[in-house]
Amino acid sequence: MASTAATWGSAMATILRGLSMLMVVCPIVLLSSIEAAPTISAAVARKCREMAVKTHPVHPPGTKAYAGVEREYFRDCVSKETTGNKPKQ
Repeated sequence: MASTAATWGSAMATILRGLSMLMVVCPIVLLSSIEAAPTISAAVARKCREMAVKTHPVHPPGTKAYAGVEREYFRDCVSKETTGNKPKQ
């Protein structure tokens, strides 16, 4: 019986070593494959904000329909400015 317990203990130790290696390697592989989002400069953000406000002027209080469109315009402007394509004015 003692040899069976030793065999199970050895097998369990092998399994635990394999699992611990996976727990170390998987996060390293996942984190190394993530690309960082490009940062925007304050000048680009300011320019896009001004263009968004000009294109979609503020509406009277209580109406929020313009906010989503303005945010979308701002995101498009920033993405075009950072990739080199200029937005339409």
